[in-house]
Amino acid sequence: MKSIYTYYKERLIEISGKNRSLFLKNFNRKNGYDIGKILYSAPEKAEDLLDMLWRGKTSSFQLICKDNKDLICSANKVNEKFPDQEFTDEKEKQKYVRLKKEFSKKVYEQEVQNLKALKREINEIEKETGRYELFLCYPFVYGSVRNYVFKAPLLMFPITIDVIDDNNVNINLKSNSKVQLNKALMLAIADSNRLDLQDMEMEFDVVSNKFKDIPELLTYLKSFGVKIQYEPRKNMFAYNRYPDPTEKDKMEIKHLCLLSRCSLANSIYSDYSALEKRN
Repeated sequence: MKSIYTYYKERLIEISGKNRSLFLKNFNRKNGYDIGKILYSAPEKAEDLLDMLWRGKTSSFQLICKDNKDLICSANKVNEKFPDQEFTDEKEKQKYVRLKKEFSKKVYEQEVQNLKALKREINEIEKETGRYELFLCYPFVYGSVRNYVFKAPLLMFPITIDVIDDNNVNINLKSNSKVQLNKALMLAIADSNRLDLQDMEMEFDVVSNKFKDIPELLTYLKSFGVKIQYEPRKNMFAYNRYPDPTEKDKMEIKHLCLLSRCSLANSIYSDYSALEKRN
């Protein structure tokens, strides 16, 4: 009976190019936020974030705060728009400094507004459908197998956004939720390479996560025949850093980190999951 439920459950997961969990081409402030862009120049803060994710820590991560202001300005290339200059006129210098300060403030405020918009959208979807669809996606898989090209998150950590005020935004792991191995990605790889993934675990407790780092995760996947190239990196990178993969590219890990709305499956997927467990 279990195999019957598994078969129909898998059919509810769309494994086509229309599924954003397989090829996330772009995003806007209502369905995504690029964390990698913000933390690119701060590998130590990126390490703190990953420590929260891998260890399942319940403490908050300060994504937007005054201590991060330089990171936000760097990510938005404020210094490129207002490079250091020498002035002979003191009034011109003061005007330039004022304009740079005002622009930096607008950039900072816009980051907060983007996260507010994403939070509102997620809350509205949850009210309408009962599904909570905000995940921190890390790392990403770029490349292809037969019939599929991927620009896809590998793991999806359920996240809540806490807008404290106009200057501070935290993110937290969502309690009583599951870390998701990208089911659509796994099913597409299995379909292409004729792999049997029936015994692969694809959901893990958010606090006691099964994996402690990327190599441990990839070793687990390799035991099922899923092989993904990996090169360690200390940095996270902006989502637009890499060109879109093609059918000629082998699957490899990209150190991208995105808050994203992810609709994992058809709305009745969870019903089949519950039936499968009972049978």
